[in-house]
Amino acid sequence: MKKFILLFLLLLIFSSHVNAQEESSNSNLVWGVRLGMNWTTIKSDFDEGLDPRTSGVIGLFTRHKLNNSFFIQPEINYVLKGASSQLPAEFIVSDYKLSFDYFEIPVLLKYNFGSELNDRFKPDIFLGPFLAFKLSSSLEATDIPNSDVTIDDVKSTDFGIVFGTGMGFKVEFIDILLELRYTMSLSSFDSNIAQPDLRNGKFRVFTITTGFVIN
Repeated sequence: MKKFILLFLLLLIFSSHVNAQEESSNSNLVWGVRLGMNWTTIKSDFDEGLDPRTSGVIGLFTRHKLNNSFFIQPEINYVLKGASSQLPAEFIVSDYKLSFDYFEIPVLLKYNFGSELNDRFKPDIFLGPFLAFKLSSSLEATDIPNSDVTIDDVKSTDFGIVFGTGMGFKVEFIDILLELRYTMSLSSFDSNIAQPDLRNGKFRVFTITTGFVIN
């Protein structure tokens, strides 16, 4: 519940900035919202048995115009990550699902192939670091109801790099956005984690999102 309250407060803050933005249409600062799907894999010491998991992402961002081509884009994203796998045959439960919730803060440098911020069609590429704060980490047996348990020894933070490409289409006073990105953790969960298939685990996340910017 706390994570949704925090996200709601962030949305309120975003709305107040949108109102300020509408008062200055020539500003070099714009605000936006993004929503999409993640496909997460986990790279660990145990490379067999972990399957990708599909989940979601929602976030807010601001875009600072440096010149006609370059922009800085800080973001705040609520990201769901995870994987699915199987326990050894001697266990009664065969299938389980891993879930990790994070608040993720990337800071991206974007290069826009359009000549102006309000071009009708604006493809771009981007690269930057991210820092993530863990909200929860759990394991659930898929064939046993209410079997969700917390995974201990998962680090409270994660960091890595983000890169990708996107495009914007101007419609009236907003830009509709489509984006593909790849997020790669540079730190592991924890080398002492109890689950052997998560030991030294690192996230690899492919994301597709849509969103909008108010100009």
